[in-house]
Amino acid sequence: MLQEYLDQCNSYFAKNESILAEKNWRLMKFMSLLYLFFLLGFYFFISVPMGVTGQNNIAFLAIILQLVFTIAVWIRKSIPAKEKEVSLYLITFGLMILIPTMILGTIVFPEHEANLFPLIIVLMGQIYTIRPRQIYIMNLLVSVLFLILSYRLKTYGVFMQDLVSILSTNSITIVCCTVCMHSRLEIDNKEHDLKQMCSIDRMTGLLNKTTFESKYNEYRNSRVQGFYALAVMDMDGFKNVNDQYGHRVGDQVLLFFSELLETCFSNRRQSTIGRFGGDEFVVLLKGETDEEWIRQEFEHLSKEFSVKGQERFGFPVSCSIGVTITSKIPPSFASCFIIADRALYSAKKNHGNVCEFVRLDSDDNMRPTMLVVDDDEMTRTLLKTYFKDSFQIIEADNGQDALAEMESYQDMLSIVLMDLEMPVMDGRAVLEELHQMKQLCDIPVLVVTASTDNEMNLRDLGVAGVLNKPFQPEEIKRTVEQTLLA
Repeated sequence: MLQEYLDQCNSYFAKNESILAEKNWRLMKFMSLLYLFFLLGFYFFISVPMGVTGQNNIAFLAIILQLVFTIAVWIRKSIPAKEKEVSLYLITFGLMILIPTMILGTIVFPEHEANLFPLIIVLMGQIYTIRPRQIYIMNLLVSVLFLILSYRLKTYGVFMQDLVSILSTNSITIVCCTVCMHSRLEIDNKEHDLKQMCSIDRMTGLLNKTTFESKYNEYRNSRVQGFYALAVMDMDGFKNVNDQYGHRVGDQVLLFFSELLETCFSNRRQSTIGRFGGDEFVVLLKGETDEEWIRQEFEHLSKEFSVKGQERFGFPVSCSIGVTITSKIPPSFASCFIIADRALYSAKKNHGNVCEFVRLDSDDNMRPTMLVVDDDEMTRTLLKTYFKDSFQIIEADNGQDALAEMESYQDMLSIVLMDLEMPVMDGRAVLEELHQMKQLCDIPVLVVTASTDNEMNLRDLGVAGVLNKPFQPEEIKRTVEQTLLA
C-alpha cells in the first residue's frame, strides 16, 4: 500500500515536473521577498525594542542571508526546468526559516517552551507542492536537532513540552501532506481520465482526429531520421455492410479492423494509429529504416483483413489504403493527409482492396493542388503568393476555363478558390454545373468575392465557405486548412 502510494507520487511529480517547477519557483520568489520584509519588520519593531542581544544577532544574520538568497532568486532570468533543482532552492529556503527559529527556541530562550518552531514545521509542508518524502526528511532532521538542543539546554519539564509539541506537529504535517497529496493524485487521475476521453475514439480506443494531428505535428517537429509514412484507409462498401447486416455487425467489423491495425503496428515504437470517424482510419510511421517493409506491411494488412474478415463474419470485407512515404521531413498534416487521401481515392476507383503508394521526395508530390479562379490578375497573384509554398497552383480567369481545368485535374485537385463575378461563365454558373457533375462535386470550393450574395444561397450550391474581399492572409490560410480537414 505504501509502495503503491510512493509510486503514484513519483509518477505525478515526473509527469508534472515542468509545471510544478514553474509554479513552485514563482511562489518561492514571492515568498522570499515577503519573508525578507517580515524579518526586517521583526528586527526593527520587535527584536530591537526588546533589547535581547542574542535575538538581535540571530535576526540580523537571518536578514543578511535572506537578502542574499532573495537577490539570487530574483536576478535569475530563467525558471529552472528540473523539479529537483527547484526543490533544492525550496529546501534551502526552508532551512533558512527553520534554523533561526530553532536557535531562538533553544539557545536564545532556553527557559521557554518553543512555539514558533513547531508552527513553522507545519506551514513548511503546506505552502509548496514538493515530494512528501522531502518534507518528511527535512522536518525529521531539524526536529531531531531541535530536540537534542532542547534536551541539553532546557529543564526536563520544558523539554517534555517541546517533545510533545514536536511529535504533534510532525504527526499533523504527515497527515496534512498525505491528505493533500492524495487529493492532488485524485484530481490528476480525473484529469487524466478526462483527457483520455477527449483524445481517444470511444469505440475502438484509438486516437481521435484532433489528438492524431497533434501527434503528427509533434513527430514532424522532432525531425527523426528515416522514412515517414502516413496511411489513410477505409472499408470498401461499408455502407452496404450496415444496410444489409445492421450497425451492430458494422461496429464489429470496425473493431476487428482496429485490432488488426494494433497487431500490425503497435509493436513499432514510433507508430501512431487513429480513427477519424466512420470507417476512416489513419496510421503514422516515423523513423523506419526499410521502405520496402512499409509497403509490404500495408499490403499484408489489406490481405489479412480480407481473409480473416471473411472467416470471421461469413461475408466478404476489404479495405483500400492510400499511403504517402518520404525520407524527408514530411509536409504539414493537412497537405500530407490530402495526398494520402487522394491515393486512397485512386485505390477505390480501381475497385478497392488495393494499396496505393505515393513517394513524396519530389517537391511536386509534396504539395496538393489548388485551382485559383478569378478574372482579376492581381487577386490571382496575391493568392498564389499566399499558397505557393503549400500547393501546386493552377489558374483560370473565367468559369469555363475553370471547369476545363477541374476535369483535367480532377484526380489531383484538392481545393478551389473562386470568384463569383467573371466573364464567359460566372461563379454561380460554375457552382450549378459542379452540382450536377458527380465526379467533381466532392472537390471543396471556397468563394472569394466582394459580392454581398446571401451565403446560405451559395451553400445550397455546395460551397464549402465564403471569404469576403478584402481578405487577410492568415484568415484565408486558416479557412483553407479547416476546409481541407473537414
